Amino acid sequence: MTTIPERPMQVPKLAGLLARPSKPAREVKPEPQVESEPNIAEASAAAADLKADLPEAGVEGKTPAAGKKRSTGTKAPAQRQYLRIMTVHLPRSVHRRLGEIADTQITTNTALMLTAVNSTHNRLGEYLPTKAAPDTANDLFAIPQARPPAEPTVQTTIRVTDAQFDAINNLTVQHGVTRSELITTAVRIHLSL
Repeated sequence: MTTIPERPMQVPKLAGLLARPSKPAREVKPEPQVESEPNIAEASAAAADLKADLPEAGVEGKTPAAGKKRSTGTKAPAQRQYLRIMTVHLPRSVHRRLGEIADTQITTNTALMLTAVNSTHNRLGEYLPTKAAPDTANDLFAIPQARPPAEPTVQTTIRVTDAQFDAINNLTVQHGVTRSELITTAVRIHLSL
């Protein structure tokens, strides 16, 4: 019997067969070279011409060109008031009437609400319901459920300044009501609803 010499079996290289075909290399274009050095004398002359065209700060009758701002070296303090978002729940009838009046006066609901609070803040205590604590000394247990409002409400989001936000919150604390109750009452008084 003849014996066949053992040869190790060659393992095919599967990784090379499964690899994606390579993409052709992109041609890289060389950047254009500047052949001569810039002339410093020409650049400073151009800058001097540009400076001569700009008006001097503080000279009357001359203003900077449109779209260009001149820096005076000092920054003015920011006078911007950031707007806050306030959510108010108004009864549907009040919200509808507020919108109608805003349309006829060519203003916004927010402006009308703020005007109403501003013009009636001295009289709000007369119209707001007082929330006296119930006499629960002899009760067996507390009943926390409250009766839902008789009329459905509409959620309205308004933007106010920090000063307006603080003033409205101070009024709510003073009268012991929510912002929605305060603004609804102010709008009703102001619009005579």
